[in-house]
Amino acid sequence: MGHASYVSMAKDYERHNEATQLGWSIYYFMGIHIKEEAVHKTIDYLIKVLKGQPINQPPQSVSDISKRPRETGAELLRRLQRKEQ
Repeated sequence: MGHASYVSMAKDYERHNEATQLGWSIYYFMGIHIKEEAVHKTIDYLIKVLKGQPINQPPQSVSDISKRPRETGAELLRRLQRKEQ
């Protein structure tokens, strides 16, 4: 049985609730959010969350994926380093 079973989901919810009581934040993402075409927008979303910036939309929608140009891992790293400066 995987995480979709009632018992597994109940255990997950219990752990998640305990984590939030301890001050942790829990964010849920689907596979679509971490695929190469979308991971950049998901990372940008998480950076905004961590910096306390306002967020107006979820990290990625299915329709946005085909519109975004591909970026290599090296390009992504350079872009994120420029943002931190």
